[in-house]
Amino acid sequence: MKKFWVKVEALLLLLGFLALCLHVAYKIYVGEGTHQYSNFFGLKFNYLGVAVLILALPFVVILGRVIEWIANRHERALLKKYNRDSNK
Repeated sequence: MKKFWVKVEALLLLLGFLALCLHVAYKIYVGEGTHQYSNFFGLKFNYLGVAVLILALPFVVILGRVIEWIANRHERALLKKYNRDSNK
């Protein structure tokens, strides 16, 4: 039953993110991309800035995975060099 709720939560998360993306795209399309608004914390932002952050998200995730891969590769080389078991 727990897996079901995890899937429901993931679906709701994706739907919310999709709704945000569509809302931002619509606001930019109708010409309100540079209008500023304040968020809950009082920070001023505009829809073009949100679009840039959304578009940068995949690149940041890919960069993080590359950094993780390099770190794991170096760790494996270090463990191999000193004959250590990585499962301990």
